[in-house]
Amino acid sequence: MKPAATLYERGGKYYIAYEESELTGLEGTKTTVKLDGKTVTLIRTGTFPSHMLFFRDERHVGLYQTPIGQDMTIATHTSHVCNTVGENGGRLVIDYTVEVDNSLMGEHHFEMVVS
Repeated sequence: MKPAATLYERGGKYYIAYEESELTGLEGTKTTVKLDGKTVTLIRTGTFPSHMLFFRDERHVGLYQTPIGQDMTIATHTSHVCNTVGENGGRLVIDYTVEVDNSLMGEHHFEMVVS
């Protein structure tokens, strides 16, 4: 899947922003990926708001709002981050696990190429 995305720099940090589609099941949601050195933040606004933070070997807890308005606690534990994104694009790779309400839900591999 290749959604149209915008890459921009602000305050020494790079951002990638795109609109989700029905293909991802997140239609009506805007996703912004903030790249700050070795820290990656994924921010979703709109229909499915969420905030997830990725930093190698760290666990971060956030909230996810379900379509019925119920908040769930989501924790990510990041095992690997590789970020080469710069003004001309690059690659972002994140390996992480997700816990929902303290129960392991799965292991995930996220990869994005920006050109």
